Amino acid sequence: MIGKVSLKKLTGKELLSDVVDSICDSHILSSKLYKYSDDIYLITSSKNIVRSFLWADSDEAARRAVEMNIEAYSGPVNNNPVGIIQGLDDYSYEGISDWLKHQGENYQESAAYRIAVDGSFIHKKIETEKYSFLFLGEKVDPSDKVYAIVFKGNKKY
Repeated sequence: MIGKVSLKKLTGKELLSDVVDSICDSHILSSKLYKYSDDIYLITSSKNIVRSFLWADSDEAARRAVEMNIEAYSGPVNNNPVGIIQGLDDYSYEGISDWLKHQGENYQESAAYRIAVDGSFIHKKIETEKYSFLFLGEKVDPSDKVYAIVFKGNKKY
């Protein structure tokens, strides 16, 4: 799918209709998610403003990443986001943290939980100014594969 506005040039203020050529009902996964291509999803607001986008292993993985729907996806990770970030070849926890160190990027490691609902673990994160790399395992495992990557809005990629 070729959009009107390049994903890498999103400002976080574009309407969905500014980003996709024609809005297809079957691509609307929820009020927050629009399936842009096989593994790229747009994160939208309630007013159909595209805030950012993400790569995800599947539709269910995108739901877990954006909507905290842990019941939708528990793995295993079947796909690898080859070539989605220039210069990054190893999308494991260790590979990403090593790549970020080599790039001189500051990053933070954390975890997300559904505190207001039931306290359940959602994912581990490696977060930078531009990206959030999401992992399924609750404990740090260097070989964990990324299940979703959020590209933060209004950044240069």
